[in-house]
Amino acid sequence: MVMRWLLLILLVVPIATALEPYGCCIPPHGSCFDGSAFTSETDFQNACTQADGAISGAGQRVSCSSYTQCQQGCCCAGSTIFDSPTINNNEELLQTSQNECSVKNGYTFRAQQGSCVETCGGTTVVLPPDEQTYTVSGVVVNSSDTTPLSGVGVYVPLIGGDLSDITDGSGRFSITNVPQMRTRVFAIHPACRPGQSTPIIVDENKDGVEIALTCEEQGCQPAAPTFTVQPTVQRGTTAVAFTVDLTDTCQNFVQYEPVRCIGDFCNNLPPTTTSAIVDPVVQPETEYCYIVRARFGSGATTETSKVCVTTGHELCMNNQEPAWCGSFEGNAAVLRCDEQNQLNPTVCDAWSVCMDRGTPACERVPQCETCNGLMGLFAKYNPSISLDGVGTSPCSSVCSEDSKLAGKTLMCDAFSSCAGVSDCAQYMTQGACERDTCEITQCDWRTVNEELGSGVCVGAKAPCDQCDDLFGYCNRDVCSAISNDCYYDGDENGLSEAKGCIHKDDMACRYYDTEEHCTNGVQAVYDIRYENGERRGTNARTIASRDLYDIGACTWVTSMNKCIKDADNKRDAQQEDDCYENNYVFTDPTCFADSTPPETTFYLSPAPYPRIDLRTIPYAVSDDATPLDLIRTYVCLGANCNPDAPLSSLTLEGAGSHVLRYYSIDASENAEVIKEATITVVDTHQPAIASVAIKEVG
Repeated sequence: MVMRWLLLILLVVPIATALEPYGCCIPPHGSCFDGSAFTSETDFQNACTQADGAISGAGQRVSCSSYTQCQQGCCCAGSTIFDSPTINNNEELLQTSQNECSVKNGYTFRAQQGSCVETCGGTTVVLPPDEQTYTVSGVVVNSSDTTPLSGVGVYVPLIGGDLSDITDGSGRFSITNVPQMRTRVFAIHPACRPGQSTPIIVDENKDGVEIALTCEEQGCQPAAPTFTVQPTVQRGTTAVAFTVDLTDTCQNFVQYEPVRCIGDFCNNLPPTTTSAIVDPVVQPETEYCYIVRARFGSGATTETSKVCVTTGHELCMNNQEPAWCGSFEGNAAVLRCDEQNQLNPTVCDAWSVCMDRGTPACERVPQCETCNGLMGLFAKYNPSISLDGVGTSPCSSVCSEDSKLAGKTLMCDAFSSCAGVSDCAQYMTQGACERDTCEITQCDWRTVNEELGSGVCVGAKAPCDQCDDLFGYCNRDVCSAISNDCYYDGDENGLSEAKGCIHKDDMACRYYDTEEHCTNGVQAVYDIRYENGERRGTNARTIASRDLYDIGACTWVTSMNKCIKDADNKRDAQQEDDCYENNYVFTDPTCFADSTPPETTFYLSPAPYPRIDLRTIPYAVSDDATPLDLIRTYVCLGANCNPDAPLSSLTLEGAGSHVLRYYSIDASENAEVIKEATITVVDTHQPAIASVAIKEVG
């Protein structure tokens, strides 16, 4: 399973003042927030309760304008303020409450008349064309303890559009393409009061710019998570598991965000609020390194140190048996795995094989030919003959009595070693099959020709593909006699050759030879239609075909006398199968047998996203047959929209709940039923997301 990311580009846009439906709340510093960003009055009242110092009556159905300290307007920079013309041309920076403006020396609060730029009498600053640009970098810290602050929006105001960056885990920022100018660098964060640097003159690259913010959570330093159980390969699985712990002293923990790295390539696992984390699918004999990041409501993040683990042998990651018989470097061996999935084989010598008589062990190969008569042509034996390696035992208890010896047909049944019998189909007579001396288990004899007494010994999976080898020939009657799970494809059906005797697990619509087998009168129907060349519908298979093996995706083309899979409901002029329409059959002929759509999952935060924090949303897509790089995913935003954007640009309109609709299609044109997920965004009156750019990055 590969993790991919939606990259949401942050654009600074004016935020309109709206009438709040649930009232007004005033936390410390007198910066009111209204109820327009909340989906219910209960949520709003809870937020007010959590805001220390909230005024009496918070949560009542009254406008913020009812409180004088919350009256909205423009905070205009006076002539004594450095670079006041630039500040008075920044609409977003000027909009504030009367109370917030009153604590800023050199600023004057004015009732808004038109835009704040107009109210404050801003003047347009024209920068020289083609001026050389520079990089401004530095750090944002908490003023109470100089702790670096991550997730802070930092920007340099320009008339043509602000230049911005977001601080990283070390509080660092770097803003490029800054023209030669006198300016300040401004910083904003939903948990802090806005701040700014001292004046700087940008005439070269500037580093070391520091901005100190006064935050609501003064004195509260978010704790870093730690590994309480180191990343460990789980025995007998393809998973790595680990556990983290966190002391949430700030009481605002949101989620863990695990990161997995292979060498220099890293991607995020699904976010979670639980401390036990599992990476479900890893490759054998590969080093994986993990970091777990903790995200807090303030926007701050902390993380663990990096811890690495090397996965074990492929055989151990797919087998939970304590020991079993197998092969190691071409030799028979007893295979075992330790708790780290490391393979510990015991190789049998040249005179031994691995035998499982309850406990796998290397045993001397019984000299079963000793049990047979002259030159092995007659099965006359001493019932208690001593066989090398197994003590004094009857031949019938340790040797298989069958009509072939070393692959050669005999005049009568003879004994041979079980070392050459690993599958029920290797028993050649009914007696040998029913005795199952070699303990294959689940062996069942199927008679193919009563007169000749010929048949086949069938195990857990019928040996359909061995039809020719078992009988020297194969036809529809012989194939079906092996098992009802075997289908005989005798027609080419427009392909280069017929498939012959096929197991139902390997069947495809294309291999059915008759309309009865293909649909039995009921064809597959999909909720897919095309309007002006655009795909519409839910992709759901509304009617499944009534084909012989319940594939459910089959359609009979009478004019061409063949059965096809038409999962995209877009048959071409040749009435061809999906795999021919997109040419995938030429790179992967097995695509005919793929009728299962992919599965797509978006991992959304359990808490609403502040508009300034909404940047990345991880998602995972998986399929049982198609490589991940050949799967296409389509998305759109809107309750009734049609997902037609192939991970490209979308628009996110303001705060509230947004419906994300999406689906994926595999290389065989099997389409997932359209799914929906809800993205809830809270307006924090900070620079906001106006558009969303979607791009695969991993």
